[in-house]
Amino acid sequence: MTGAAVESWTPEPGLLCLCAPIVAITGPAAASEQALFAAMAPGRQRQSAAVRALARQALQQLGGPLAAIGRGAVGEPLFPAGWVGSLSHTAAHCAALVAAARPGLYLGVDLEEGGALPEDAATLVLNRAEAEMLRQLPGGYPRWSRAVFAAKECVHKCVHPATGTFLEFDEVTVRLDAAAGRFEARPRS
Repeated sequence: MTGAAVESWTPEPGLLCLCAPIVAITGPAAASEQALFAAMAPGRQRQSAAVRALARQALQQLGGPLAAIGRGAVGEPLFPAGWVGSLSHTAAHCAALVAAARPGLYLGVDLEEGGALPEDAATLVLNRAEAEMLRQLPGGYPRWSRAVFAAKECVHKCVHPATGTFLEFDEVTVRLDAAAGRFEARPRS
């Protein structure tokens, strides 16, 4: 793997997020991972292999094992025992968020392409309060709609391992604080 293009972020002690352009990640997938990609289109194979290579690098930097990252029945990443993580990729970039497992720790990371969320997707993703919130933010819907989508994806990635439940987009509410660069996302109770 080419290290120069990999960006590292530690959101809190013990958590590590690595991000990189997919083209910067070199080397073959772990042998046990190659079967996971067999039915995928070549571009998707490359993306899946790259994000798992990034996750293995994060594991090693945190003192974890050099282990394959499997794929569960619904596509979720399967980390080695004692470790948790979340993966995301676009056509061009990938990110892996990893930590040693501890009670109550669930991780979600999501990358999205720039630009506004397509209107047909927005009707599935945004509730009325979120649509109104976007109208009031600088840059409005075109600038912030994908941020709401990404926040909801992160919640899904945390809730499913914790509960086995798949949340629909309307079951999560997001509030953005654009000035602070933060969001609050809550599953509907």
